Amino acid sequence: MESYNITSETTKLFTGIKKYLRQRLQLLKIEMVEKIILSASVVLNIFTIVMLTLFLLLFLSTALAIYLGTLWQNYPLGFLAVAGLYFVLIIIFIIFKKTLITEPVTKQMLGIFFKPEKETDDNEN
Repeated sequence: MESYNITSETTKLFTGIKKYLRQRLQLLKIEMVEKIILSASVVLNIFTIVMLTLFLLLFLSTALAIYLGTLWQNYPLGFLAVAGLYFVLIIIFIIFKKTLITEPVTKQMLGIFFKPEKETDDNEN
């Protein structure tokens, strides 16, 4: 009779462990989907901001080139001056690309995937 109880309790234990592992796996899947969606949202937000900024920059650059061309009475020279300004900005960007792009993006993505977990009831026991 005692053997039957041990077997029964062992079966209950393994059933409970299987149920816990299934639920834990489901939780991990949900957390991963949440992080993927959050990452996609960040990428989409950055893309939208970059596109809007590029349009703004295009119009401002055209206006500056026309203004300089009018000021110097030579439109090609105005556009050339704006192109020279962008050339200098590209050189600066290339020199400081790690500081300007790589490190902030890396920190942002690591913050999304490895944010500290909130304490749950499991940690209190």
